[in-house]
Amino acid sequence: MIGIHSTPHPQTSHDTLTVQGQFPTPANVNIHKKQSEWLDDSNTANIDTFFRNDSPEDRIIVFKNILPETDYPVNVYGVLIKPKNLNFYRPKIIDNRLEKIYKDLRLLVESEYDWEGYGLEKPKQSTKLKAESFISSFLNILDEANCVWVEPFIYSDEDGCICMGWYNGHKSLYIHIGSNSSTYRKKLTSVDDMQSEEGNLDDENCILIWKWLINDK
Repeated sequence: MIGIHSTPHPQTSHDTLTVQGQFPTPANVNIHKKQSEWLDDSNTANIDTFFRNDSPEDRIIVFKNILPETDYPVNVYGVLIKPKNLNFYRPKIIDNRLEKIYKDLRLLVESEYDWEGYGLEKPKQSTKLKAESFISSFLNILDEANCVWVEPFIYSDEDGCICMGWYNGHKSLYIHIGSNSSTYRKKLTSVDDMQSEEGNLDDENCILIWKWLINDK
């Protein structure tokens, strides 16, 4: 259970945002609000903030590296509606391994497409959200199975699907995320032959195709 409340800071007129809970390890964070900025003092987390949909009433606050006890840095993202009242807060842990992937996905959707007139379809925002959800779930599945993680390269195809790919020697794995389906393709290439397999993604074959990729045999 995570609690949140707002109280006046004793030495300023700023509000103090206090977050307490299990993230999974105990963490207490105190953040002081000054006008539209979120500032940190000597004993608080580093803080980032930005507005979603250009609305100050729809603010995202990001607590950075508040869990030094964990094996890797963790961000806690909070969605704060009506920031003056601090009456709605939805915390979520974001793995730093996902940050670059989320950034690449965002750039993919925001980039200009079809500048040479080839009729390429631009990935939709809904496809990006689906890709974010997939890669987050995929990482959780691999972590639970104690699998090694390798960062993918990210691109899109001519149909507006978001694609993620990995190489390991003569093996390659491609995941295609479209608006209606998610599929995989794995390839095994040798001097004399090339074998390929395709299929729909589910939790079970996510593990199987990943173990196939990272196995050096």
